[in-house]
Amino acid sequence: MEVASCERGAFVSTYQQDTSKFDIVRGPAARIRPKRLPEDYFSCGSPSAACRVPDQPMRPYLKENLPKRMHFANNKRIERGHLYMKEGWQASFLVYFFSKKQSRGCFFCKHANSIFIGYGPGFKTNTVVAPFENIEIYNLMCDLLGIHPSPNNGTHGSLNHLLKHPFYRPVYPAQLSHETPCEGSNALPTDSLKCLCPSQNPLMTEMNTKLLSMITKDNLRRRHHPFGTPAVVQADISFCLLYHSNYLSGYSRDRLTPLWVSYTLPPLVSAQLVRDPSHEGCVRADVRVPSSSDRLCHRYRNQSRLSYGLLHPPCECDYLLYSALFFHVFSEVWTHFHTSMLLNYSQELNGVNVISGPIYDVDFDGNADPVISSSNETAVPTHFFVIMTTCGNSLCEGPLRAISFIMPHAPDYREFCASDLSWVEEWLRFHTARVRDIELLTGLSFYHGRISVEETIQLKTFLHTG
Repeated sequence: MEVASCERGAFVSTYQQDTSKFDIVRGPAARIRPKRLPEDYFSCGSPSAACRVPDQPMRPYLKENLPKRMHFANNKRIERGHLYMKEGWQASFLVYFFSKKQSRGCFFCKHANSIFIGYGPGFKTNTVVAPFENIEIYNLMCDLLGIHPSPNNGTHGSLNHLLKHPFYRPVYPAQLSHETPCEGSNALPTDSLKCLCPSQNPLMTEMNTKLLSMITKDNLRRRHHPFGTPAVVQADISFCLLYHSNYLSGYSRDRLTPLWVSYTLPPLVSAQLVRDPSHEGCVRADVRVPSSSDRLCHRYRNQSRLSYGLLHPPCECDYLLYSALFFHVFSEVWTHFHTSMLLNYSQELNGVNVISGPIYDVDFDGNADPVISSSNETAVPTHFFVIMTTCGNSLCEGPLRAISFIMPHAPDYREFCASDLSWVEEWLRFHTARVRDIELLTGLSFYHGRISVEETIQLKTFLHTG
């Protein structure tokens, strides 16, 4: 719980002159509610209180832009406009007295934690476990009663380590789609896609020959998929695994973009800057991937909002055009993460395996959107995910640790006042997520076969808040 005080009260009337058409459900996670109901209930547009003053304690969000881990969007009873406050702050409509003894609930705040104590014949004794989400308790109660739970947003079996004799034994989800090879036979691309590298360039031919004759696939898989190749648990997805010396990519023929990119980084001591293909890099067609009119380079060169984004790691490697579409502002955020923050994570975690990729959740229901196979256009992702996994040492003898984020893919980030990228670290902390949230949003399943199923579920449902 957060203790309220007059010193830490923010008032919407300070930032918005015309307040006649809405009310505020006050608190540390305030909601904007139109006064004319039900006529104006769905009328909330883009929040206009964004970035009015430096160090503003109040940040407005539409519900579809809230952190995905909250699963607080896909219901008509949830107001569309939300105000999220800095820790210890509350929002109100007008100047309002907050008693210092008063406190308000906040389900996402760091200090809004509860204590779980289990006692009885079904529980292990003298056992202390890592924190877990409240959504997991329903399945636990059903297991203690010996009944099957109704569908819910917990992960059944995630709390088996609390029980002496678990009622339910989870299994890995079935892989419903399997890779089929993407293979080419000609080192000279049949279509250059109007990219920056001439298709007849001898250097390009040499690079393409190496791609077609990749013979170290097992070694590359062990290096870049050390915790298992992601399983595709959506049905009827056509994809292939593309091998590169610096990374692996699961390429979707349906979406014309990677499902994921995976690579392993040692503890880095200096930033390896990503070359910008729009200025000096060489973007070329991958001879293993069928050409498509939507993947033409020139389509994105002069776009005012979108360009092609490169998901693979910072490296001095050639660029192949089968990456995702980035808003220009997000491209700056993505580059900043990979050239600055990832450096720190690789040192802190003593080396790290990174899996990243696009998310498509237009209806913001927290689940992967269906693929429209008939479309020949690359869809714009709503989010991008990053999962960083480490076992702490080169021998990988310790328990696995995962840190993951779901980054909103937006044309601007008006909730932050800073003109530079100093806000990105705080923004990432706000959008931290469980691996399980990413699985639901991508139709992928991670860590198959590396550790036991129950340990895997614990890893996937743990929310890193450090």
